[in-house]
Amino acid sequence: MKPKNTCNQKQMRTMNSTAVLCALVNQGPTSRCSLSSKLNLDGTTITHLVRGLLKKKLIETSGFSTTTGRPRELLKLNVDAREAIGLLLDPNHIVGKVVNLGGEVKFIESVQISDNDSKDTVLSKMRMICERLLQKTYKSRLLGMGLAYHGIVNKNDILEQSAGLSVLEGINIRHFFENLYNLPFALQDTSRCLAIAEHWFGAAKGIEDFVLIQLDYGIGCTLVVDGKPLCGISNSAGEIGHTVVVPEGKVCRCGMRGCLETVASLSSIQRSFVEKYPELGAVTHEHIAELVSKGHTGAVETITEAGKYVGIALSHLISVLNPGHLIFCGRLFSMGPVLKDAIKSSLKSHTVFSSYNSLRIIDGQLEPDSAAIGAAMLILEKTFSNLA
Repeated sequence: MKPKNTCNQKQMRTMNSTAVLCALVNQGPTSRCSLSSKLNLDGTTITHLVRGLLKKKLIETSGFSTTTGRPRELLKLNVDAREAIGLLLDPNHIVGKVVNLGGEVKFIESVQISDNDSKDTVLSKMRMICERLLQKTYKSRLLGMGLAYHGIVNKNDILEQSAGLSVLEGINIRHFFENLYNLPFALQDTSRCLAIAEHWFGAAKGIEDFVLIQLDYGIGCTLVVDGKPLCGISNSAGEIGHTVVVPEGKVCRCGMRGCLETVASLSSIQRSFVEKYPELGAVTHEHIAELVSKGHTGAVETITEAGKYVGIALSHLISVLNPGHLIFCGRLFSMGPVLKDAIKSSLKSHTVFSSYNSLRIIDGQLEPDSAAIGAAMLILEKTFSNLA
Protein backbone atom coordinates (compact mmCIF):
# COMPACT_ATOMS: atom_id res chain seq x y z
CA MET A 1 0.00 0.00 0.00
CA LYS A 2 1.44 3.34 -1.10
CA PRO A 3 1.75 6.13 1.48
CA LYS A 4 -0.54 9.10 0.99
CA ASN A 5 0.95 11.96 -0.97
CA THR A 6 1.54 15.06 1.10
CA CYS A 7 3.01 18.43 0.19
CA ASN A 8 4.61 21.25 2.10
CA GLN A 9 3.84 24.96 1.78
CA LYS A 10 6.40 25.48 -0.98
CA GLN A 11 4.97 22.62 -3.04
CA MET A 12 1.43 23.89 -2.49
CA ARG A 13 2.44 27.35 -3.74
CA THR A 14 3.98 25.76 -6.84
CA MET A 15 0.84 23.72 -7.51
CA ASN A 16 -1.38 26.78 -7.13
CA SER A 17 0.88 28.92 -9.35
CA THR A 18 0.74 26.20 -11.98
CA ALA A 19 -3.04 26.17 -11.72
CA VAL A 20 -3.13 29.94 -12.31
CA LEU A 21 -0.96 29.65 -15.44
CA CYS A 22 -3.00 26.75 -16.82
CA ALA A 23 -6.21 28.68 -16.22
CA LEU A 24 -4.83 31.62 -18.21
CA VAL A 25 -3.80 29.26 -21.04
CA ASN A 26 -7.31 27.77 -21.17
CA GLN A 27 -9.38 30.90 -20.55
CA GLY A 28 -7.31 33.78 -21.89
CA PRO A 29 -7.36 37.16 -20.09
CA THR A 30 -8.98 36.66 -16.67
CA SER A 31 -9.52 38.77 -13.57
CA ARG A 32 -8.20 37.89 -10.13
CA CYS A 33 -11.78 37.44 -8.94
CA SER A 34 -12.52 34.94 -11.72
CA LEU A 35 -9.32 33.04 -10.95
CA SER A 36 -10.32 32.87 -7.29
CA SER A 37 -13.73 31.44 -8.21
CA LYS A 38 -12.41 29.09 -10.90
CA LEU A 39 -9.59 27.64 -8.77
CA ASN A 40 -11.45 27.74 -5.47
CA LEU A 41 -8.69 29.81 -3.85
CA ASP A 42 -9.29 32.79 -1.58
CA GLY A 43 -8.51 36.32 -2.75
CA THR A 44 -5.43 36.74 -0.54
CA THR A 45 -3.86 33.57 -1.97
CA ILE A 46 -4.56 34.69 -5.54
CA THR A 47 -3.03 38.10 -4.80
CA HIS A 48 0.21 36.51 -3.54
CA LEU A 49 0.38 34.06 -6.47
CA VAL A 50 -0.23 36.78 -9.05
CA ARG A 51 2.40 39.01 -7.48
CA GLY A 52 4.99 36.22 -7.76
CA LEU A 53 4.10 35.42 -11.37
CA LEU A 54 4.21 39.09 -12.35
CA LYS A 55 7.66 39.35 -10.78
CA LYS A 56 8.84 36.36 -12.85
CA LYS A 57 7.28 38.06 -15.92
CA LEU A 58 5.29 34.92 -16.69
CA ILE A 59 2.04 36.88 -16.68
CA GLU A 60 1.13 40.47 -17.47
CA THR A 61 -1.83 42.83 -17.18
CA SER A 62 -4.24 43.09 -20.09
CA GLY A 63 -6.55 46.05 -19.56
CA PHE A 64 -9.88 45.89 -17.73
CA SER A 65 -13.06 43.85 -18.06
CA THR A 66 -15.97 45.47 -19.90
CA THR A 67 -18.75 43.60 -18.11
CA THR A 68 -21.29 45.34 -15.89
CA GLY A 69 -20.19 46.43 -12.44
CA ARG A 70 -16.80 47.63 -11.34
CA PRO A 71 -14.11 47.16 -14.03
CA ARG A 72 -11.65 44.45 -13.00
CA GLU A 73 -8.02 44.28 -14.11
CA LEU A 74 -7.37 41.36 -16.42
CA LEU A 75 -4.32 39.13 -16.38
CA LYS A 76 -2.93 37.10 -19.25
CA LEU A 77 -0.07 34.72 -19.90
CA ASN A 78 3.09 36.44 -21.12
CA VAL A 79 3.45 33.97 -23.97
CA ASP A 80 6.83 35.26 -25.10
CA ALA A 81 8.46 34.92 -21.69
CA ARG A 82 9.86 31.50 -22.61
CA GLU A 83 10.54 29.59 -25.83
CA ALA A 84 11.62 26.11 -26.84
CA ILE A 85 12.62 24.40 -30.06
CA GLY A 86 10.42 21.51 -31.15
CA LEU A 87 11.62 19.06 -33.80
CA LEU A 88 9.66 16.49 -35.80
CA LEU A 89 11.69 13.70 -37.34
CA ASP A 90 9.39 12.33 -40.02
CA PRO A 91 10.14 9.64 -42.65
CA ASN A 92 9.86 12.30 -45.35
CA HIS A 93 11.08 15.49 -43.73
CA ILE A 94 12.43 17.19 -40.64
CA VAL A 95 10.49 20.13 -39.25
CA GLY A 96 11.78 22.48 -36.58
CA LYS A 97 9.73 25.15 -34.80
CA VAL A 98 10.47 27.80 -32.20
CA VAL A 99 7.39 27.76 -29.97
CA ASN A 100 6.36 30.11 -27.16
CA LEU A 101 4.29 29.41 -24.04
CA GLY A 102 1.07 30.07 -25.94
CA GLY A 103 1.84 27.43 -28.55
CA GLU A 104 2.54 30.09 -31.16
CA VAL A 105 5.14 29.19 -33.77
CA LYS A 106 7.62 32.05 -33.97
CA PHE A 107 9.97 30.51 -36.55
CA ILE A 108 9.91 27.37 -38.67
CA GLU A 109 12.51 25.50 -40.70
CA SER A 110 12.14 22.26 -42.67
CA VAL A 111 14.13 20.01 -44.96
CA GLN A 112 13.20 16.97 -47.03
CA ILE A 113 14.78 13.57 -46.40
CA SER A 114 14.61 10.52 -48.64
CA ASP A 115 14.94 6.76 -48.43
CA ASN A 116 18.40 7.09 -49.96
CA ASP A 117 19.76 9.39 -47.26
CA SER A 118 22.49 7.86 -45.11
CA LYS A 119 22.62 8.10 -41.32
CA ASP A 120 25.19 10.89 -41.53
CA THR A 121 23.08 12.80 -44.04
CA VAL A 122 19.96 12.67 -41.86
CA LEU A 123 21.92 13.71 -38.77
CA SER A 124 23.56 16.53 -40.71
CA LYS A 125 20.15 17.81 -41.78
CA MET A 126 18.93 17.73 -38.18
CA ARG A 127 21.95 19.77 -37.11
CA MET A 128 21.27 22.26 -39.89
CA ILE A 129 17.66 22.78 -38.76
CA CYS A 130 18.71 23.19 -35.12
CA GLU A 131 21.45 25.69 -35.92
CA ARG A 132 19.19 27.79 -38.12
CA LEU A 133 16.60 28.00 -35.36
CA LEU A 134 19.18 28.71 -32.65
CA GLN A 135 20.29 31.75 -34.63
CA LYS A 136 16.73 33.12 -34.47
CA THR A 137 16.03 32.67 -30.75
CA TYR A 138 16.72 34.81 -27.72
CA LYS A 139 19.11 32.79 -25.57
CA SER A 140 17.60 34.25 -22.39
CA ARG A 141 14.17 32.87 -23.33
CA LEU A 142 15.21 29.49 -24.74
CA LEU A 143 14.59 26.63 -22.31
CA GLY A 144 15.70 23.68 -24.45
CA MET A 145 14.83 21.32 -27.29
CA GLY A 146 12.24 18.58 -27.71
CA LEU A 147 12.04 15.88 -30.38
CA ALA A 148 9.08 13.98 -31.80
CA TYR A 149 10.23 10.76 -33.45
CA HIS A 150 8.66 7.89 -35.38
CA GLY A 151 9.23 4.46 -33.88
CA ILE A 152 10.26 3.03 -30.53
CA VAL A 153 12.98 4.48 -28.30
CA ASN A 154 13.96 2.31 -25.35
CA LYS A 155 14.61 3.47 -21.79
CA ASN A 156 18.27 4.09 -22.69
CA ASP A 157 17.12 6.58 -25.37
CA ILE A 158 18.27 4.31 -28.21
CA LEU A 159 16.07 4.25 -31.31
CA GLU A 160 15.17 0.56 -31.69
CA GLN A 161 12.61 0.65 -34.51
CA SER A 162 11.54 3.41 -36.86
CA ALA A 163 9.24 3.32 -39.87
CA GLY A 164 11.09 4.84 -42.80
CA LEU A 165 14.12 5.85 -40.71
CA SER A 166 15.87 2.54 -40.22
CA VAL A 167 19.26 4.20 -40.89
CA LEU A 168 18.99 5.83 -37.46
CA GLU A 169 18.21 2.64 -35.55
CA GLY A 170 20.75 2.00 -32.81
CA ILE A 171 21.52 5.70 -32.26
CA ASN A 172 21.30 7.21 -28.78
CA ILE A 173 19.24 10.26 -29.66
CA ARG A 174 19.68 12.03 -26.33
CA HIS A 175 23.48 11.75 -26.49
CA PHE A 176 23.46 13.08 -30.04
CA PHE A 177 21.66 16.29 -29.05
CA GLU A 178 23.21 16.83 -25.64
CA ASN A 179 26.73 16.41 -27.04
CA LEU A 180 26.03 19.11 -29.64
CA TYR A 181 24.02 21.61 -27.61
CA ASN A 182 24.32 22.53 -23.97
CA LEU A 183 20.54 22.64 -23.53
CA PRO A 184 17.90 20.56 -21.74
CA PHE A 185 16.52 17.92 -24.11
CA ALA A 186 13.36 15.79 -24.10
CA LEU A 187 11.88 13.30 -26.57
CA GLN A 188 8.66 11.40 -27.18
CA ASP A 189 7.11 9.57 -30.09
CA THR A 190 5.09 11.50 -32.65
CA SER A 191 1.59 10.47 -31.57
CA ARG A 192 2.31 11.37 -27.93
CA CYS A 193 3.69 14.76 -28.97
CA LEU A 194 0.63 15.33 -31.13
CA ALA A 195 -1.59 14.39 -28.18
CA ILE A 196 0.30 16.87 -25.97
CA ALA A 197 -0.18 19.63 -28.57
CA GLU A 198 -3.90 18.85 -28.93
CA HIS A 199 -4.25 18.79 -25.14
CA TRP A 200 -2.68 22.22 -24.68
CA PHE A 201 -3.91 24.06 -27.76
CA GLY A 202 -6.29 21.90 -29.83
CA ALA A 203 -9.29 19.59 -29.71
CA ALA A 204 -8.38 18.12 -26.31
CA LYS A 205 -7.97 21.46 -24.55
CA GLY A 206 -9.54 21.07 -21.13
CA ILE A 207 -9.93 17.28 -21.55
CA GLU A 208 -7.77 15.32 -19.12
CA ASP A 209 -8.49 11.76 -20.34
CA PHE A 210 -8.69 10.74 -24.00
CA VAL A 211 -7.38 8.45 -26.74
CA LEU A 212 -5.74 9.87 -29.87
CA ILE A 213 -5.35 7.77 -33.02
CA GLN A 214 -2.90 9.03 -35.66
CA LEU A 215 -3.22 7.55 -39.14
CA ASP A 216 -0.24 8.60 -41.21
CA TYR A 217 2.69 6.88 -42.93
CA GLY A 218 2.68 4.77 -39.78
CA ILE A 219 -0.07 4.36 -37.19
CA GLY A 220 0.23 5.73 -33.68
CA CYS A 221 -2.08 5.76 -30.71
CA THR A 222 -1.79 7.60 -27.39
CA LEU A 223 -3.77 7.16 -24.21
CA VAL A 224 -3.77 10.32 -22.10
CA VAL A 225 -4.65 9.96 -18.41
CA ASP A 226 -4.84 12.98 -16.08
CA GLY A 227 -3.33 15.10 -18.84
CA LYS A 228 -0.24 12.89 -19.29
CA PRO A 229 0.46 10.38 -22.09
CA LEU A 230 0.82 6.78 -20.96
CA CYS A 231 4.21 5.39 -22.03
CA GLY A 232 4.25 1.86 -20.60
CA ILE A 233 7.03 -0.04 -18.85
CA SER A 234 9.12 -0.37 -22.04
CA ASN A 235 8.08 2.99 -23.55
CA SER A 236 6.05 1.23 -26.25
CA ALA A 237 2.47 1.88 -25.10
CA GLY A 238 0.10 2.73 -27.94
CA GLU A 239 1.63 0.55 -30.65
CA ILE A 240 -1.81 -0.20 -32.05
CA GLY A 241 -0.30 -0.28 -35.53
CA HIS A 242 1.26 -3.61 -34.60
CA THR A 243 -1.86 -5.33 -33.34
CA VAL A 244 -2.85 -8.16 -35.67
CA VAL A 245 -6.14 -7.61 -37.50
CA VAL A 246 -5.60 -9.96 -40.48
CA PRO A 247 -4.24 -13.31 -39.26
CA GLU A 248 -1.80 -14.74 -41.83
CA GLY A 249 -1.86 -11.42 -43.65
CA LYS A 250 1.04 -9.50 -45.16
CA VAL A 251 4.38 -9.46 -43.39
CA CYS A 252 4.85 -6.25 -41.41
CA ARG A 253 8.17 -4.45 -40.97
CA CYS A 254 8.05 -5.58 -37.32
CA GLY A 255 8.22 -9.24 -38.44
CA MET A 256 4.64 -10.22 -37.62
CA ARG A 257 1.89 -10.86 -40.14
CA GLY A 258 -1.32 -8.94 -40.58
CA CYS A 259 -0.58 -5.90 -38.42
CA LEU A 260 -2.91 -2.92 -38.72
CA GLU A 261 -0.10 -0.96 -40.41
CA THR A 262 -0.07 -3.46 -43.30
CA VAL A 263 -3.66 -2.58 -44.25
CA ALA A 264 -4.42 0.89 -42.90
CA SER A 265 -1.31 3.07 -42.87
CA LEU A 266 -0.80 5.65 -45.59
CA SER A 267 2.33 3.80 -46.70
CA SER A 268 0.50 0.49 -47.11
CA ILE A 269 -2.41 2.14 -48.93
CA GLN A 270 -0.02 3.82 -51.37
CA ARG A 271 1.70 0.48 -52.03
CA SER A 272 -1.68 -1.19 -52.54
CA PHE A 273 -2.62 1.42 -55.14
CA VAL A 274 0.60 0.86 -57.06
CA GLU A 275 -0.10 -2.90 -57.09
CA LYS A 276 -3.76 -2.59 -58.11
CA TYR A 277 -3.49 0.41 -60.45
CA PRO A 278 0.03 0.51 -61.92
CA GLU A 279 -1.22 2.86 -64.62
CA LEU A 280 -1.58 5.58 -61.96
CA GLY A 281 2.12 5.46 -61.13
CA ALA A 282 3.35 6.66 -57.74
CA VAL A 283 0.45 8.24 -55.84
CA THR A 284 0.46 10.75 -53.00
CA HIS A 285 -2.14 10.91 -50.25
CA GLU A 286 -3.49 14.05 -51.93
CA HIS A 287 -3.98 12.09 -55.16
CA ILE A 288 -5.77 9.27 -53.36
CA ALA A 289 -7.98 11.78 -51.51
CA GLU A 290 -8.90 13.34 -54.85
CA LEU A 291 -9.83 9.92 -56.28
CA VAL A 292 -11.98 9.19 -53.23
CA SER A 293 -13.76 12.55 -53.52
CA LYS A 294 -14.53 11.76 -57.17
CA GLY A 295 -16.00 8.39 -56.24
CA HIS A 296 -13.26 6.21 -57.79
CA THR A 297 -14.55 2.71 -56.94
CA GLY A 298 -11.16 1.21 -56.13
CA ALA A 299 -10.12 4.19 -54.00
CA VAL A 300 -13.37 4.18 -52.02
CA GLU A 301 -13.16 0.40 -51.46
CA THR A 302 -9.53 0.60 -50.31
CA ILE A 303 -10.19 3.42 -47.84
CA THR A 304 -13.38 1.77 -46.56
CA GLU A 305 -11.51 -1.48 -45.92
CA ALA A 306 -8.75 0.40 -44.10
CA GLY A 307 -11.37 2.10 -41.93
CA LYS A 308 -12.95 -1.25 -41.10
CA TYR A 309 -9.66 -2.61 -39.75
CA VAL A 310 -8.93 0.59 -37.79
CA GLY A 311 -12.37 0.25 -36.17
CA ILE A 312 -11.69 -3.38 -35.22
CA ALA A 313 -8.32 -2.48 -33.63
CA LEU A 314 -9.79 0.48 -31.76
CA SER A 315 -12.78 -1.54 -30.53
CA HIS A 316 -10.57 -3.60 -28.19
CA LEU A 317 -9.05 -0.43 -26.75
CA ILE A 318 -12.41 1.31 -26.29
CA SER A 319 -14.10 -1.75 -24.76
CA VAL A 320 -11.28 -2.32 -22.27
CA LEU A 321 -10.50 1.28 -21.30
CA ASN A 322 -13.90 2.98 -21.77
CA PRO A 323 -12.48 6.47 -22.56
CA GLY A 324 -14.77 9.47 -22.94
CA HIS A 325 -13.09 10.95 -26.02
CA LEU A 326 -11.43 9.61 -29.18
CA ILE A 327 -9.52 12.08 -31.35
CA PHE A 328 -8.77 11.50 -35.04
CA CYS A 329 -5.45 12.89 -36.33
CA GLY A 330 -3.12 12.31 -39.26
CA ARG A 331 -2.85 12.77 -43.02
CA LEU A 332 -5.04 9.78 -43.81
CA PHE A 333 -8.07 11.65 -42.48
CA SER A 334 -7.79 13.94 -45.49
CA MET A 335 -9.74 11.14 -47.21
CA GLY A 336 -12.84 12.77 -45.76
CA PRO A 337 -16.06 11.18 -44.53
CA VAL A 338 -15.48 7.85 -46.31
CA LEU A 339 -12.70 6.88 -43.90
CA LYS A 340 -14.36 8.35 -40.79
CA ASP A 341 -17.69 6.71 -41.51
CA ALA A 342 -16.03 3.34 -42.09
CA ILE A 343 -14.12 3.58 -38.80
CA LYS A 344 -17.22 4.61 -36.84
CA SER A 345 -19.36 1.86 -38.38
CA SER A 346 -16.74 -0.81 -37.66
CA LEU A 347 -16.09 0.55 -34.18
CA LYS A 348 -19.78 0.50 -33.32
CA SER A 349 -20.16 -3.06 -34.60
CA HIS A 350 -17.26 -4.42 -32.55
CA THR A 351 -17.42 -2.39 -29.32
CA VAL A 352 -19.37 -2.99 -26.12
CA PHE A 353 -22.54 -0.90 -26.49
CA SER A 354 -22.14 1.09 -23.27
CA SER A 355 -18.52 1.97 -24.12
CA TYR A 356 -19.36 3.10 -27.65
CA ASN A 357 -22.49 4.96 -26.58
CA SER A 358 -20.54 7.06 -24.05
CA LEU A 359 -17.68 7.79 -26.47
CA ARG A 360 -17.36 11.18 -28.12
CA ILE A 361 -15.40 11.09 -31.39
CA ILE A 362 -13.86 14.39 -32.47
CA ASP A 363 -11.41 15.60 -35.12
CA GLY A 364 -8.01 16.95 -34.15
CA GLN A 365 -7.69 20.69 -34.71
CA LEU A 366 -3.97 20.87 -35.43
CA GLU A 367 -2.01 20.01 -38.57
CA PRO A 368 0.06 16.77 -38.61
CA ASP A 369 3.36 18.65 -38.22
CA SER A 370 2.06 20.02 -34.90
CA ALA A 371 3.85 17.14 -33.23
CA ALA A 372 6.77 19.61 -33.27
CA ILE A 373 4.69 21.91 -31.04
CA GLY A 374 4.09 19.00 -28.68
CA ALA A 375 7.83 18.30 -28.67
CA ALA A 376 8.49 21.91 -27.65
CA MET A 377 5.86 21.58 -24.91
CA LEU A 378 7.85 18.70 -23.40
CA ILE A 379 10.27 21.46 -22.41
CA LEU A 380 7.90 24.40 -21.98
CA GLU A 381 5.44 22.63 -19.67
CA LYS A 382 8.24 22.46 -17.10
CA THR A 383 7.81 26.23 -16.82
CA PHE A 384 4.35 25.50 -15.45
CA SER A 385 5.66 23.14 -12.77
CA ASN A 386 9.06 24.61 -11.80
CA LEU A 387 7.76 27.75 -10.15
CA ALA A 388 9.11 27.47 -6.61
